Amino acid sequence: MLHRENRTHVPERAQGTDEAELRFSKKPHFQATIHAILIYNWAFWLALTKYFPEGGGGEGEVTRKVISIALSAWSRTRKGSWKQPQKTSIYYHHISQTNRLGSTKNRTKEQKERARRVAEEAIEKVPAQDAIVFTDGSGPVNMEGCAGAAAVVLMPRHRATGVGECLMASQAFEEGTNNTAEMWAVGMGIQLIAFDVRRSGVGLRGRIHIFSDSALTVDIIAHRAVPRKNTALCHAVRREANTVNIHNHIVMHWVAGHVGVQGNEIADRGADKAKKRASKGFGIDLNEYEYRIRQSLFLPTRGQQEDYEYHWMPP
Repeated sequence: MLHRENRTHVPERAQGTDEAELRFSKKPHFQATIHAILIYNWAFWLALTKYFPEGGGGEGEVTRKVISIALSAWSRTRKGSWKQPQKTSIYYHHISQTNRLGSTKNRTKEQKERARRVAEEAIEKVPAQDAIVFTDGSGPVNMEGCAGAAAVVLMPRHRATGVGECLMASQAFEEGTNNTAEMWAVGMGIQLIAFDVRRSGVGLRGRIHIFSDSALTVDIIAHRAVPRKNTALCHAVRREANTVNIHNHIVMHWVAGHVGVQGNEIADRGADKAKKRASKGFGIDLNEYEYRIRQSLFLPTRGQQEDYEYHWMPP
């Protein structure tokens, strides 16, 4: 992949550390590929020397550690120009003049109405064979505390009936933030579609349109931003989205919150209820949170508790 004139130069040890200068083709694809190879080899070396120096650890444990180290290093060092191949990239639906829609804290009545119209126009344009997901999170912004996430799914058959039926799932967290809840909700919505397909026996042939009022979540899933916090969760949800995207193309939409968009309002109420459940001791703790991320299990475990049940809910 490297041009003939490109070379690898490894100078002598400098001040007790190894330094390497690599000169690659200027094409981002080549740079990203070589960067990924270097990170993987470094992660494998670090895992064996630091965490398993005596050769202990099962195959699965070592693999998970290598992946964790490599993803963390990649998120810190990748360039914004290193995009995924076009055929597997998640599409971002751009809304022009978003500055005219204001923000949640200071949005005027006119801006709310404009934001609602913009969102509803985008929803109306979704083809009949596609699925729609609304996600929302509720929790403290800059500190850990009780949090809740919710996802509302409208499959093509739900949209065709016109009776406003939808499928919703929510998750309560004993410790979390608004950002973690927003990101978790996307993973939950994607897996809720798979659950519905298994339960109903009706497959999905169209795309999946995810509407979130978290611009950061939308940008991270669409590879428009690099996660700096909660990287394990962000990469796990992004992997889930990339996997599903191979068969059902995912389109990420930003939608203004609290402007009267029906699906967003349902998800918002679900997230608030989940947050209240967490305050009463019914949320997952930090250990289960981390375990579920490692296993990519975003849907609540069905049948454990009444508040974890899936249910049909009219708007």
